[in-house]
This record gives sequence, C-alpha cells and structure tokens, in this order.
Amino acid sequence: MNAAFRGSARPLTGLAALCVCLVATTGTPGCAKKESKDPDKAAEAAVRRHRYTVRGSIVALPTPQQDLVVRHEAMPHFVAENGVMGMDTMSMGFPTVEGLALEGFKPGDPVEMDFEVDFDVVTGKLLGYRATAVRPLPEGTVLDFTPLPKTPEAAAAEPAPAEPAPAEPAAAPATTPATPAP
Repeated sequence: MNAAFRGSARPLTGLAALCVCLVATTGTPGCAKKESKDPDKAAEAAVRRHRYTVRGSIVALPTPQQDLVVRHEAMPHFVAENGVMGMDTMSMGFPTVEGLALEGFKPGDPVEMDFEVDFDVVTGKLLGYRATAVRPLPEGTVLDFTPLPKTPEAAAAEPAPAEPAPAEPAAAPATTPATPAP
C-alpha cells in the first residue's frame, strides 16, 4: 500500500493529490459528483432564483461606496425569505450586475427595474439580490407609493396602541377673593 494511505507525515500536494482525488471519486461507482454541462445550471443547482419587475424613482445612482437606490412601489407578489408574500414601498439599495448601463439617468427619474433574488434551496436563506435592468418610464408617469394593506396576520403581530394616559382632574378656576366695596 502507498505511504500516502498509511498516514505518512508528508501531505500530498500537486499532481499526487489530484491523482488520489480522481481515483477516490471516479473509482467507486456512484461517488463521482455529477455536474451539468451547462455552467449556468450547475451554478444555480442549489439556488432558487426569483425575478421581479417593479416601478419606482431613482433616489441615487451607484458610486464605488453606494448601490443604486430606488424608491419602489409596493410589490404584493414578492416572496420573502420566510415565505411571506409582499414587500411594501420603500427606498432600497440594489447592487447592480456588471455592465448595467445607467448613463442618462438621474435622481428623480421614474423607472421600471428588473431584479433577481437568490435563496439557498436547502436553508431558504437569502443569498443575495441585484438589479439586472433599468428602463426609463415616460415623463409624467405617476407612481403609486401606497403601502400594502395589512394582512390579518400582520395586524395581529403589531403591538397594541398605547393606552392614553388618564386625564388629570380639571383644576378649579382661579378666583380672587372679593374685596368689600367701600
């Protein structure tokens, strides 16, 4: 038997390590990892990707220190990390895909934006999100920033309004003692 398998003091490196890995993974039926020939499918194998289109207004263009910031309309069809439906209107930073052209846009411009959200298939945790396209909306487009209606579950989860403080008794009007008339 080779010294590499008997616990030799020298770790395997380079070509020797590669050969051991190849033999170990391909020599036993069923142990080899099956990979897709399509790199996009292989990279997305453990990712659930949701794609959305939303309208909004540019708040800030991206800089090296800041993402693209868009105030977007409410999204009742959005699926959150915990499976809850809906995202309220808000101003939100969006990382952008490489090469996304934003020339000609300025803060205040009404836009339609496509973005992707990735979740881990096993844990359901959010892995990331990014803007993939931004298109101008016609000048004068009216955006609707009305919040989503509260679901019964969301309303029940909110803390109850604070009880008003008890009113203090009304003070008696100040009176001045009557002085006798001379």
